[in-house]
Amino acid sequence: MQCRAIARRLPPPPTREASSPNETLSALSPVHGIAAPCISWANPPRERQWVAHTRVPLRRARHEHGPAARRTAGETATLPGMNEFEHLVTRLNARCESHPFHVGWYLRDLRTGLHAGRNADVVVPAASTRKVAILMAAMRAVHRGDLDLEAPVTVDERWLVSNSGVFQYFRPGFTITVHDVLLMMIIVSDNACTGIVCDLIGLDAVNALSRDVGMTNTVHREAVPQYTIMSRVADGSAVMSDLPGTVNETTPADMGRLLEAILRCEADASFAETMGVSPRLGSLALEMMSRQRLRARLPFLLPGDTRVAHKTGTSGTTYNDVGIVYRDGAPRFVLAVYTFQVPAILPDGRAAPGATSLLIGGLARDCWDSLT
Repeated sequence: MQCRAIARRLPPPPTREASSPNETLSALSPVHGIAAPCISWANPPRERQWVAHTRVPLRRARHEHGPAARRTAGETATLPGMNEFEHLVTRLNARCESHPFHVGWYLRDLRTGLHAGRNADVVVPAASTRKVAILMAAMRAVHRGDLDLEAPVTVDERWLVSNSGVFQYFRPGFTITVHDVLLMMIIVSDNACTGIVCDLIGLDAVNALSRDVGMTNTVHREAVPQYTIMSRVADGSAVMSDLPGTVNETTPADMGRLLEAILRCEADASFAETMGVSPRLGSLALEMMSRQRLRARLPFLLPGDTRVAHKTGTSGTTYNDVGIVYRDGAPRFVLAVYTFQVPAILPDGRAAPGATSLLIGGLARDCWDSLT
C-alpha cells in the first residue's frame, strides 16, 4: 500500500535520449498498479543474443516489460532521486561487466517505485527460484480449500529420489504436514518436497499462477529436474543441460513481478483476492522465504540480522537468487539476479560458486547502501 501511494505521487513520465547505444529508458511501466519509470540496460536488440565464450544462444523474452519505450531527444529525467538511482545502476552494471559470463538482474526501489534491469527480459534457467511460484500456487489451493496446511503427508520412497535438499538422507515413511513440506521446499530447496507439492496441485496450476501474475516468459516443464534424480546421476543417464527450451525457465523481470505481487497480496486484500489468495497466505509465503537457510548470495554481505525473503537456485552453469530485502521492518527493494553459463573455474582461478556468491552479494550490498 505504501509503495502504490508513493507511485501515484510521481509526476508524468519523463523521457530522454539514451546516453549510450546499450541504454534504453522507458516511460511509466505499471506493475500490478504500481506506476514507475524503468531504466533498462541491455545489449543492442538482436533476434538472438549470444554470450561470450559459449555457443549456446540466449533468448530474449517475447514481450518487453511494460509499455514500449518512448525516447525524445533533448529531454532529461527530472524525477527526485533519478540521478542517484542511475548512479546505482551504473555501479551494478560495472560489477557485472567484470565477469566472463551472462548476468541478468531486475531491481525495484520499493520506496520510490523506480525500477531498472540488465538483461531483465532474457530467458534463462530458473533452477530452484521457480519454487516461489510453486509456493504461491499451493497457497491458492489452500485458499480454495483444496489443500490443508495441517494435513499429514507420508514421505515415501517415490519422492526420495533427488539430490537436492536433506530428505534424501532420511529413511522413508516419516510424516510431516503440508505446511512443513512447503517450508522445507523453500528454506533448504528440498526436491522431495517439490515433488510432493507438484503431485498435490499439478504443474498446470503452477503455470496458471505464473500467467496470472504476468510472467509471460516463465515455463515450468518438470516437477523434479531429471538431472537431480540420483539413480540417473549414478548410472550416467542424467543430462546436466541448461539448453533453452529444455528446462524450467524464467526471466529476472518475471521473478520481480512475482515478488512484487506477493508483497501486494500481503498488503491489499482486494488484490490478494484477484490472485486467488489472502493477505494471511501472502504473509505466510514471505515468512517462509525469510527463513531461508541458503544465505550465501543476496544476504551474503548484508548485516547479519537483515530480513531477506528470498529463494536461491542452482543448476548446471546457473547460480541465481531472487528476493525482497527489508530494513526496520519495511520492504526496501526487490532484487532478482540470474547468472548463466558460468565456467566451473574462472580465468582468475576462482570457483563458480564462490565467485557468483560474491557477485550477487555485492549487487545486493550496493542496493542496500543506496536504497536503505
